[in-house]
Parts: sequence; C-alpha cells; structure tokens
Amino acid sequence: MSTSYYYRRPASRHRSLGFVFALLLAVFSALKISKAVEEPVNAVVTTFIQVDGGKSGQKRVRSFEIGKHEVTWGEWQKVRDWAVSNGYDLANVGDAPSYQHPVTGVSWFDVLKWCNAKSEMEFGLTPVYQFKGKAFKSGEPEKNEISSVRMKSGAKGYRLPTSQEWEWAAGGGKESTGYNFAGSNNPDDVAFFGCKRMPVGQKNPTNWGFLI
Repeated sequence: MSTSYYYRRPASRHRSLGFVFALLLAVFSALKISKAVEEPVNAVVTTFIQVDGGKSGQKRVRSFEIGKHEVTWGEWQKVRDWAVSNGYDLANVGDAPSYQHPVTGVSWFDVLKWCNAKSEMEFGLTPVYQFKGKAFKSGEPEKNEISSVRMKSGAKGYRLPTSQEWEWAAGGGKESTGYNFAGSNNPDDVAFFGCKRMPVGQKNPTNWGFLI
C-alpha cells in the first residue's frame, strides 16, 4: 500500500503549500521508479479548493487552500526535475503507473524537500523546511538529528498541513453533513481498498470537494 498526498497553497491570506495524507490508514511505499511513461509532464494542472476556517475542539483553524486531489506523478516529476538541477537530491525519486496516478515511492524527507523546491520554482518563496538552519535540500537526517528539521518562522512557501488542519478539511469542517465517512455513508463512494493504484479523481468528492 502507498501513501498519497494533497498539498496546501501559499499566499498572503494565510495560505501555504504542502502535502496531506489522502488516506489516513495508508503507509509509505518502498517502490523505486520502474519505467518511463510517454506522456507530457505538464499535462497535469493543479487545482486548489478553499477550506474555510472554524473552531475545531478548543482551537480555531484558519482558512486555507489545499490541492483538490493527491499529488500526481506528473506534478511530482515536473518539480523534481527542476529540483535536481537546483541542488536537491531527488534524482530518480518517485514512482507511478502514469502521470495521472498519485506519486508513490517517496519518503517523508523527500516530500519536505519537494515542498521546498516547489516554493522556489513557482513563486521564488522562502522554503519552509530547514535542516540545521539551512533550506532542506539534501541528506537524510539521523534519528538524533530529526529535531533539527524545522519550519522557518514566517516562511510562506509550500508545506504539509498540520494534523489539525487535515482533520478539519477531511471531516468537512463547517460544511460537515454528519456522514460516517468524508462525503458519504458508503466508503466505496469515496475511497479505494487494497493495494491497486488508481488515477486521481475517480471517486465522489468529499464535502470540500476533495477527490480520491
């Protein structure tokens, strides 16, 4: 099974870019890139949806924008290729059957680097993630160094949403209609099961418009 990602958009109105788990029970895949796919990398256009803020428990979640579906292989590869040419050690990282499939075969640290690269490539923004005080572009922190991977205060680049932000978005937030699952009482309407990988956007949208 693989982990897929959504991400948030950076902007002046409390928006920032990052990834989010598409399925809460998914785990990272150890797959490596297997074959080239004869499709244009720029064929995938990223769409964002607005998630209105509100109160979650005792805390308030601010409004933000998030990717409508998981980060695809097409988008990952487009950013990755730029990253490799600009000091990031993401060469040959990632895998998927087609450009419309969610990217797999990436680690947590790969994702942080990718977020930084996307920030620099598209907006010239300050990368969010730092390692030992510098933009996180290469290397794999040892266990005793993980605490040195931090978010730069005030940075407006792409980043992973917090667990609270993701729970708010996945649960429907202020638009929640009380379904047992996000968008339906029937899990088959909104999610796939098993290890088979599918292209994005094949299931019904959730309350906010997320597509699995």
